Amino acid sequence: RGYGSGISATARTGVGTYLVTFDRSVQNCGYVATLAGDPGEIWTYPSDANAAAIVVSTRRSNGSAQNSGFWVAMFCP
Repeated sequence: RGYGSGISATARTGVGTYLVTFDRSVQNCGYVATLAGDPGEIWTYPSDANAAAIVVSTRRSNGSAQNSGFWVAMFCP
């Protein structure tokens, strides 16, 4: 479930993998993400299929995929 300005959709596309879509291209933006309370690891990268989306991956500390809540912030010029 997406909250905040500019997010148009969110979807879990696999275990520990989420697509966050914004209402405009994010190709020239910077972004950060943090886990919402669960221990583990998180990383983000641009979506290959959609210039307005990023992929968020959440993992346990041992590297295995896990579904986790997270926050993401986007900074665009």
